[in-house]
Amino acid sequence: MDSKNQFFNIANRDRLKIFFRAKNLVKLADALGAPLWLYSTIITTKNWYDVVLFMMGLKRRFDARYLDGEMDSEITQRNFWFYKCRRRIKFHHLPIKQKRNFLELLWKGKNLRFFGECAAYSVEEIFFSEPYKKLSFRHKTVVDIGGNIGDSALYFSRGAKKVVAIEPYPYAFGLAKKNVKANRRENIVLVNAAVGAKRGKITLDKDYQNKPSADLKSFNQGETIPIVTLSDIAERFLVKDAVLKIDVEGGEYAILLDTPDNVLRRFEEIILEYHHGYLDLEHKLRGAGFDVDVGSPSLGFNKEAKRKIRIVGILHAHRRNSMD
Repeated sequence: MDSKNQFFNIANRDRLKIFFRAKNLVKLADALGAPLWLYSTIITTKNWYDVVLFMMGLKRRFDARYLDGEMDSEITQRNFWFYKCRRRIKFHHLPIKQKRNFLELLWKGKNLRFFGECAAYSVEEIFFSEPYKKLSFRHKTVVDIGGNIGDSALYFSRGAKKVVAIEPYPYAFGLAKKNVKANRRENIVLVNAAVGAKRGKITLDKDYQNKPSADLKSFNQGETIPIVTLSDIAERFLVKDAVLKIDVEGGEYAILLDTPDNVLRRFEEIILEYHHGYLDLEHKLRGAGFDVDVGSPSLGFNKEAKRKIRIVGILHAHRRNSMD
């Protein structure tokens, strides 16, 4: 989708809302590296000034002394991600234990373990914000497009009959396999592929550590990863009356808009995060026989994406009638 026209891909009422909602300004300021980064550092880290000097390039390493009495020694550029995760956990008061190589959390009476440098960011969203709580996935097949490190797949696995998680980036896919194995889930099928409008191939760097907010981009060298369609997935896994989750940082338009209606109707529920407005997605799904609920859009900024400023939100669709 050409996201230059994303402001025209939302309802008129929402164009005004996104500019007057305070959290949009906060999100934009945070994404631009302004006040929230410094604020979260000051209220979590006793020697916050060392962190600032480190970020300015005036210190090569620092010891992070947190206000709760804990400390992490020898933070450098190589392991700065660890400090950022710890800061985020403390800032949001999350019941997560961050170790050097993994994190642990107690969720609904179950101990979960996650490997991955950015695990705290995605785990916070999936397990504490719970954007998928509204889905009725118990005893059903869930197709999870944008599987990342397996976090959402593990969320769905506590109730779903089967979870098919598709993730293109080799590094994230490797972490997903590690996380599924660490948590001993037998009902998750992992697929190393991208999903698009048509079949093809893409070259991805096997060592590229994509962030959850990174969109799909090709590399000159790396592993050749297949691109499959939603129709391919539905046929391969005999999808019927299933649940579809999509979070692919802008790729949702190519996936949904080019999928035949009869394939979409093999899903009872569809939930996705849109990144450039929603009107075309809403029109497509209503035409395919779905009732659609669109959450209020927010103005976002993502320095990892091709188009930095985006209009994001959640779209949730229910199929109106049973399949023939």
